[in-house]
Order: sequence, then C-alpha cells, then structure tokens
Amino acid sequence: MLGYQSNPVFYVLTERGEDAPVKIGKDETWPSRFVQARCHTPRGIQTIATFHPPRGEKVSKWDVEVRRHFASR
Repeated sequence: MLGYQSNPVFYVLTERGEDAPVKIGKDETWPSRFVQARCHTPRGIQTIATFHPPRGEKVSKWDVEVRRHFASR
C-alpha cells in the first residue's frame, strides 16, 4: 500500500511514450493525485519530477515557476 505524505508536492506527469508533460499540478497528500491519474490513463502515466517546497512555503508560490520551466521544454 502506498503511504501518503502530509507535506505538499508539486508534480509533473507524462504518459508513457511521450516526452512532454501531460499534467502539472500540486498535491497536498502525494501520491494521491498520481494514483488517481494512473487509474484514468489507459497508456500508463509516469512521474517526471516532484518538487517539495521548503517547509512553511505555499505550494501555489511555486506554481508559476514550475509551469514556466516545463513550458520551455
């Protein structure tokens, strides 16, 4: 069984066989979003990256920077 972390995570997901991200988002109880996405993606889904913001910082503060980084790929 997967253990859910209590700290927030920013994640980047892709489908198998794809290079570009298909989902960028945040999850307060990682990996619950990954598990949910995996159930709804017939080709399979993989995690490209996860970012753990410094303790006490809001995940939303990192939203723009993470999206900007992966949009330039």
